[in-house]
Order: sequence, then C-alpha cells, then structure tokens
Amino acid sequence: MSGCDHVRDATKVPVELIHLILAFISDDNDRHETLAACSLVCRVWHNMCCCHIFQSVVISEHLAPRLTFFCATAPHLSEYIRDLNISWSRTNCFTPTWRWGSRAIFKNLRTLRLSNGTCSVSGPSPLLSITAFLLAAPRLKELTLRGWAFSDLRSLYAMLALCSNTLEQLTFNGVSFIYWQEDTNYVVSSPTRMGALRKLVSPPQYHPIIECPNLESLAIHVHPGDVWALPSWVPSGLRDLTLHGARYFIIRRLYFLKPSANQATARRAIPDLGHDIRPSSLELSLYGACPYSRSVHWMQSCINRLPFPQHLRHLTISLQRPNIIFPEDSDYLDLLEVLQRLRERSALVHIDLEIAIFIQFSTTPDWADVEAREVPKLKQGLDPLFKANVLHAAFTVRRQTSDEELEILMNWEGGTAEWQ
Repeated sequence: MSGCDHVRDATKVPVELIHLILAFISDDNDRHETLAACSLVCRVWHNMCCCHIFQSVVISEHLAPRLTFFCATAPHLSEYIRDLNISWSRTNCFTPTWRWGSRAIFKNLRTLRLSNGTCSVSGPSPLLSITAFLLAAPRLKELTLRGWAFSDLRSLYAMLALCSNTLEQLTFNGVSFIYWQEDTNYVVSSPTRMGALRKLVSPPQYHPIIECPNLESLAIHVHPGDVWALPSWVPSGLRDLTLHGARYFIIRRLYFLKPSANQATARRAIPDLGHDIRPSSLELSLYGACPYSRSVHWMQSCINRLPFPQHLRHLTISLQRPNIIFPEDSDYLDLLEVLQRLRERSALVHIDLEIAIFIQFSTTPDWADVEAREVPKLKQGLDPLFKANVLHAAFTVRRQTSDEELEILMNWEGGTAEWQ
C-alpha cells in the first residue's frame, strides 16, 4: 500500500474515534510531541490536533518571540487558543512597544490570565496594544490579574471596559495601585458597568467601583490587620459568599504582644458584610496555625455579621493547618454550638466540613492509629448534626513530597445519607 493510500485510509476513520484517540493522548505527559506527530497525518488530523496542542498556552519567558509567533508567523493558530496565560515581567502592557499589528484573531479565547504587569493608559494609542486586543476577545469569559500594579483607577477601568460585555468571572490576586484616594494625584473616573459579571474573586482592599448588578458569587480574602468592608456596589441579590481568612500571625499578636493602637486585633480581621446581602450559600475558609478555638470564634463572628442569616441554606467550612495540630473535644463542642445556633436562625439544610492538615517534613506515625483516635472525636463531638443528616465531614492529612506532589497520609469522610 502506498503512502497516499495510508492517508486516504486515515481520513476515513470516524471523526468521533479520532477525537477519542486525541483526548486519550492529551492526558499523557508527552502529549505535545505525540500530538505534533499526529498532526502530520492529514489535514483533518492536523486541525483536530491543533485544538489540543494550542488549547492552553503559557507564555512566561521569551515573551516577544512567542507573541510574535501567534501575531505574525502563524496568526491562524490563535483561533485554537481557549486558555492563555501570560507573565509580563513588570512590563507596561499598554505602551507602543506592544502595539498590535497582525492578523491574529483570538476568537475562541475563553480564559485569560495576566501576571506581573503594569498598567498606565497614558500615552499614545493604548487601545492598539496587544493587551487591549486580548481583553476585547469576543468570547472572553474569565480574567485573572495577578501581581499587577496600576497607575490609578482610571487604568483599571480602561482595562475592564474592554471586556465588560462578555466577562463572567474576574479574579484579582496581589493587585496594587500607585495613587490612592488620599493622594493628591489621585483621579476619580467613571466606573465600568459589567452586566455579564457573575463571579468576583478578591477585589482589592481599597475597592474600585465595579457596577455588576447581576453578580451572584463573591469571594474575599481577609488578612490579619485588614479592615474589610463590603463594597456598596455589591448587589443584594448575591447568592454565594466566600470568606478566606489567614490567621498564621495572629498567634504572635494575640499571645506574645500587647496590641498598640495601630496594631491589628482579632476583631479587626472580621469583615463588615453590610446590611443588604442575602446569600443562600456561605463558605468560611481559614488557613493558619492558630488554635481551633480561635478559628471557631472567627467563624462565629463572620456569621454574626450576616445581615439576613435566615436565608442561608448551605454552609461550607474549611480549616487548613500547616502542621500537625488536631482539634480537641472542646473544639468540636464549640463548633457544634455555633452550628446549632445557626440552624435555629436560618434555613440551613446542608453543612460541609473539611479539616485538612498539610505537613512538609517526613513523619512516621501510624496513620491508621491516628485516624482511629481522631475520627471518633469528630463523630462524637458533632453527633447531633450527623443524626440530623445535615453534615458531611472530611478529615485529611497530606504531606508534600520531594517532587512537590501531595501524598495522602490519612483520608476519612462521612455523614449525610450518601456517605453513611
């Protein structure tokens, strides 16, 4: 059989079968090399392979040549990209240096993650930059800004305006501003209306105004010393609220130092949730080495800040510890009291509890004995919730291995009908 016959036979393979083969290959560690070889079979295979090869693209080094590849060398490949992750290395992403001048069309881009950039819209033609072009992708749904420094709010508003019609999820991570409200150079500009936005994660502490009347989910991070208040523009129809707390340094502040007038106290880490929101789902996530009793107090304080707790139906609690510290019997009793009190005030029908311990050093206890000791404490302490069939609990211990993977040392879960 000639080579041409092989090609004709390859094109006769059902398309559904080709998709299954390529999906199987995509799960392999050497998938890019294998997919690149498969793309040479024929035009049909080439197009299908490109969907897998370029579906997710990360550009963290050699920024200029890699962007040039998609902009000028092979602009047609931009149509396959659905997830794009770019690290700018503290580059001003709206300068003429990155002016757009190609035929690339990121028409299928759904998720965009931009890291370590700076933004100032002053200067010539900022809307011609590649950053502006990516933000204006017609199907962009998710945007993450990590480690960004904005010259002022006007720069942030200019970015958000480019994707205001399509963006459904917006995440901030380590965003800062050069000019604050107290600064004489601070300029207030009109906020952007984002009618499609449904989920907002970690808005900056000094809240820019984001008009999002259809927002359904809000996640915030509160650190020791933060004074966090719910922005007035968060709609009362908010459905899901997530509060992340970091309490690692609270131990030193609470027990070893006498707080001065300028130092943070435990109370100041409790967010102000305003007077209007009525979430039906609340998640409380706390990471740190503080005592479990202090964690329960933090959760109780957050719950007390809910203006309408009677609307709550689903509660998720995640307690994560960076060392081997197990709850005492009294900790479970305190938690039970908090949850039972909440059930009396709300329409709560389901509680998810996760206790996760992460360790970095090699330890050699018998984890079966640890599970046999700790799980009965959890069951006995929260027994009324298990009997009421409203609680699902998980207790895990993981260790970081030398290759930065997580090894599961102990894993137990139980509660609710499907796990009993």
